[in-house]
Amino acid sequence: MALVTMQDVLKVAEEKKIAIAAFTVDTLEVAEEIASVAAEKQLPAIMMVGQNTFKYNKLEKIASICRQIANSTNAQLVLHLDHGASYEQVIQCLRNGFTSVMIDGSRLPLKENIRVTKEVTRAAHTVGVSVEAELGATEDGRTAKANLVNVDDARCFLEEVTVEALAIGIGNAHGIYKSTPNLAFDRLEQVAALGGPALVLHGGSGIPDDM
Repeated sequence: MALVTMQDVLKVAEEKKIAIAAFTVDTLEVAEEIASVAAEKQLPAIMMVGQNTFKYNKLEKIASICRQIANSTNAQLVLHLDHGASYEQVIQCLRNGFTSVMIDGSRLPLKENIRVTKEVTRAAHTVGVSVEAELGATEDGRTAKANLVNVDDARCFLEEVTVEALAIGIGNAHGIYKSTPNLAFDRLEQVAALGGPALVLHGGSGIPDDM
C-alpha cells in the first residue's frame, strides 16, 4: 500500500495500547527488513531518515526506495524525517513524498521553538503530512537532569502549537548509554496529563526492557 502518515499509525497505537517502533533507514536492505517484519507482525512501522542522509546527499534515493517498498507491501509504513534541523530540510522532505516530519527545536529558546514549529506545521499540514516536535533535548549518551522536559514549557508549547507527536526528554538519550538510564516517569506522567499529542521516546533501543 502507499505510505501512511504518523497520524494514521497513531490510531493503531491507541486502539491496541502499543508503541509504534521507528527505525533509521540508511540502505535498501534495512528498508526491506522493516517492511518484511512489519508485514509479518501485522503492525505498522516508521522508517526514519536522519541527518546522515542529508550529509551524504542521499535524500532522493532513500525516499524513492522507501516509497517503492511501501507500495509493494500490505504493511502500514510511515516515511519520517528524524530530528529535522531546519524548515528548509522539512520542505525538501515534503517534496520527496515524506508522510511525517520532525522539527527539532529543543535546543532553541521556547519562543523560537514555537515559532519554527508553527512554520513547519503550516507547510506540512497543508499537504496532509504529520508533524513531530521536541521539548527537552535528548543528547548522545547523556542523561543529565538539564535535559528533562519542563512541564510548564510543555503546557505553553501545546497551547500555541498543534502537532501529531511530541518527543520529550525524560532522561533518555541517543546512542550507547554510559550507565543505566534513570527515566523520570513522573515527568512523563505530568506531560501526558496535559492531554496533548502522542508522546515519543527517542533512544529506546538502549533502554532496559523493564523500563
